Amino acid sequence: MFVVSTSLSAAQDFGDLIGTVQSDQHERLRGAQIAIKGLKLGDVVNQYGQFHIRNIPVGTQEVTASMTGYESQTKTITIVRNDTLILNFTLKSKTINLEPLQVEGKVPERAVTATMVEMELVKIPAAVEVITEKEIEEKGALTVADALQESQSLYLQGDSERALAASLRGLRTKYTLVLVDGRRVAPGLRENIDLDDLPTSMIDRIEVVRGPTSSLYGSDAIGGVINIITKEPTEIMTAGMAIRYGSSVYGQAQSPFIKGYMAEKNGGLGYSLAASYDRQGQYDRYKQTVWTDGDKKKLRSASAKFSLDLTPNQIVHFGLDKSRVARKGVRPYDWGDGNRLNTAFRKSIFFDYQGNFRENSNLLIQAYEYRYQTQIGVSPLILGNVTNPLSQTSAPYHLSQNLRQAEARWSQSIFSSHTATLGVEYRKERRYDDKKLVNVENDAVFFQDVYQVIDPLLVVFGARYDKHTDFGTAFSPKVSTTYSPLEHLRFKGSYGKGIRAPSIFELYIDSPSKESLVQPNLELKPEESKSYEFGVGGEYSSLSGEVRYFRNDLKDMINTVEIGSDTLYQIRNGAIDHSVAPWIRPVLQYMNIARALTKGFEINASVKLPRHLELSADASLMTTEDKTTGAKLLNIPEVLNNIKLEYNNLDRGLRANIRLTTVGKRKISDLYDADGYTFLNLYCSKKLSTSTEVYLGANNVLNSDPNLFGYLEGAGSMGAYIFGGINIEFREFNPQ
Repeated sequence: MFVVSTSLSAAQDFGDLIGTVQSDQHERLRGAQIAIKGLKLGDVVNQYGQFHIRNIPVGTQEVTASMTGYESQTKTITIVRNDTLILNFTLKSKTINLEPLQVEGKVPERAVTATMVEMELVKIPAAVEVITEKEIEEKGALTVADALQESQSLYLQGDSERALAASLRGLRTKYTLVLVDGRRVAPGLRENIDLDDLPTSMIDRIEVVRGPTSSLYGSDAIGGVINIITKEPTEIMTAGMAIRYGSSVYGQAQSPFIKGYMAEKNGGLGYSLAASYDRQGQYDRYKQTVWTDGDKKKLRSASAKFSLDLTPNQIVHFGLDKSRVARKGVRPYDWGDGNRLNTAFRKSIFFDYQGNFRENSNLLIQAYEYRYQTQIGVSPLILGNVTNPLSQTSAPYHLSQNLRQAEARWSQSIFSSHTATLGVEYRKERRYDDKKLVNVENDAVFFQDVYQVIDPLLVVFGARYDKHTDFGTAFSPKVSTTYSPLEHLRFKGSYGKGIRAPSIFELYIDSPSKESLVQPNLELKPEESKSYEFGVGGEYSSLSGEVRYFRNDLKDMINTVEIGSDTLYQIRNGAIDHSVAPWIRPVLQYMNIARALTKGFEINASVKLPRHLELSADASLMTTEDKTTGAKLLNIPEVLNNIKLEYNNLDRGLRANIRLTTVGKRKISDLYDADGYTFLNLYCSKKLSTSTEVYLGANNVLNSDPNLFGYLEGAGSMGAYIFGGINIEFREFNPQ
């Protein structure tokens, strides 16, 4: 009894410390170090500027906050038994003189998607772009598609359903894997993931990895990965809301938007909640037909993430996400003009366990289910018989796709120079509609070693073995490296292989539309890829930049090939209306192109200017070729270019930017080319108080009328669009 009571008493002689670290310009200092003098206790500040140190002995302690580029600060505190003390730091920035460089203190950007372990961006061998919550807000982005509009080497391909999917480096959208917190998103109609269905209300940041990552994530990642990372529970209670309204200059596409969120962590239990509502009116700039250029849309979403600290080194997460989107618009059909109503539901539930058992030794076990369901109905504008092209009857078309996955991975530091990761994965996908039920399973094992050979040389080895129920086995190796002969000069390169099995849609499902008829092909073979890239980048004074060359050699690449054409006639009252000219549409079919090539250069640069200004630009120059015919691949822009001039005066709470985005011309069929286009976008915001900010923006200021989706009968843009709103955020604040 004496031993038990003594242990219990000792266990209670501790307290906790939580708090925030910010700069003197009120920026959250992610990555700052918190240390308690004389004790082996401390923490690293997270992306929200917060830290939490547990089990501190009672009594007087000295706590120091430090970070490169800032003056350290030490405070004396008194820890009380079984109590949690709040301590906040404000660090003053300083200039580090590195002859002949002058680098102002800045938090190193970090990412996790490219290697599954968190690393600084400058060290990661892959091409990685991080889109922050602030950048998402500046674009007026309500969906993930909006947030990705200005990403390098990324082109949002549209289809006749007004869906938007991401193409990376001139490759098909099906080569881009989309994740939410590292979990796969189930595909939707036509096996694409419509990024315009995914809201931004819960997003902390988006990581875009360009280039092959099949060695970690499997065949769907030949082109790259988009990882949508959501907000975590916060040590300090945070709550906020945002209200926004926008409209085109034509009085169309009116879009009220509201979101709310709350996060907190208390006594080992944390939560992060968010909900949003987005409504957009239809728009129609092309008046020669009754077909709407943009559908009426309603998007509702809700998400909940919970965390439970089992011990100081073990944590469990669980939660769910739900969204519902409804679209209504007018489409041309072979029987006449009709209304199309599409309702889609997304739902995911997840659970994960994370443990840190020894220094730099981590275990992750997670399981989740992602469901996508849609119903598509059509009705005539006037009385008459209708045929839904998807169901081939007058009845609505129904589709359901379920994805279940379980995985485990272990990361371990070995001999201080290696970080090894070993993982296993099981996935089952089920797709069924009015015509067909298909089940697919995939088992995989993967390994990666991040090897710091010598101080300037980092090498990453990785390989993955997949076993697919329909197409057998696949092996996807990759090696990449970063060499830094000087502190501000880096050379990067990589080589990887990948394989992708034909999708259910490509094998079995017709895709008719007014623009084209795409036919399936049961004779398709799996695609294989070999990808290379190398580049050089660095910083000098206020300048930074990078140049990369990439090349993707594809064998048996699946793409649509024009095999003929057919003629559509206007049907009224069961007969052809000869007063309306017939429409000739191309007939396309999925085929394996014997050899295909995409290659190009990526260039980006930025410079810090006086008076709180920064200028940045990137350009992607791409070449594609069907090696059999010598023709260009369809729907791939030759040029993508972004320019941004940013003003950021934190002392006055002012932010503003001018952004120019250019998309080059692209081939959309053997008969037609779509012209390039340019968007000019503006944004400004003013901080009214520590908790309130107002903003105003304008997209497509030049009122461009681009052929975004390859539509031959109408516009793809709503025209110049004006929006404005207010952000309100409250934080628990109790300075020491």
